[in-house]
Amino acid sequence: MKVTAVTIPAQFTNVEMDKNSAYSFQQINESVFLIAFFTHLEQLLSEDFGKYHFYIYANIDSQVLPSSLGIKSAKKKVLIFLSSQSHQVNPALPGDFFAVFKCHLSADVIRERIFHFPLGYVKETLHQPVKRMEDRSINVFYSGNLNKGRVPLYKLLSKSSVPDILFSLLIKMAKRIPKLIKRDFSHVFPSSYIHFTDGFKKGLSPQAYTQMLYNSRIVLCPKGFLMAETYRHFEAMRAGCVIISEKLPPTYLYKHSPIIQVANWKDGLAFVENLLKDPGLMQQYHQRMLYWWDTVCNEASTARHVAEILLSLEQLPVE
Repeated sequence: MKVTAVTIPAQFTNVEMDKNSAYSFQQINESVFLIAFFTHLEQLLSEDFGKYHFYIYANIDSQVLPSSLGIKSAKKKVLIFLSSQSHQVNPALPGDFFAVFKCHLSADVIRERIFHFPLGYVKETLHQPVKRMEDRSINVFYSGNLNKGRVPLYKLLSKSSVPDILFSLLIKMAKRIPKLIKRDFSHVFPSSYIHFTDGFKKGLSPQAYTQMLYNSRIVLCPKGFLMAETYRHFEAMRAGCVIISEKLPPTYLYKHSPIIQVANWKDGLAFVENLLKDPGLMQQYHQRMLYWWDTVCNEASTARHVAEILLSLEQLPVE
């Protein structure tokens, strides 16, 4: 599958990858989303776009601070903080940057100029034409890593009674001996594909994953390694799937979203069974998901949200 854009366009002279990032721009999963986001943001801000210097920082190590911290600039510095699944931000950052936008926040911290930023989608999962729900052949879809956060879903699907602490040990052993655990539970629901892999991007090819996603009615979105939100939430929303998820942070992205958020996966699987009996309800969620993607979560909507924040911060009195 060809990915059309993996470098920061030359037109964005005020956008750069922070030098203390653990990954290059070509390596990060969000690169295609970010290019589209900055394209929309430049159009929205017009000549004001040049007032800011945007640093993209991608690092999971909380001990490593951005190299852009402390840099003196004639432009107002804005940090786009990716990769880290921590919901916390080092207090040095909001004091040095005009605004900080970060994924995996538990809440916006407006007084400290810290704002939630969407994960977007993995760059290889390119957008496809959205099918009508009645034209989709997969009822329930999941393909993803079996990490410790997904053990509760796995145990329900497998009907396992093994204690969690022992099960976590079993997962580690299965890295070396794959046959120790079962990974395919597609039989649990009719015409479904539910498969646990042994690592990120270790299952289906990006092309096969995307095709199956766009051909699915319901998508299970268990939490990531540490936090609840994952790329899958945005990829499934973009495809107009019904999303079943664990509780998400009450930020603008999720607070009023049509994502079905459940307290536990016993409730989640029960919700799946009810949805499969009610095509009309699935159709309602399908339409609401597409609307939420178009108006809140996609690249253009994210650019509008960021532009509104930057313009509102400009109105604040200088301290």
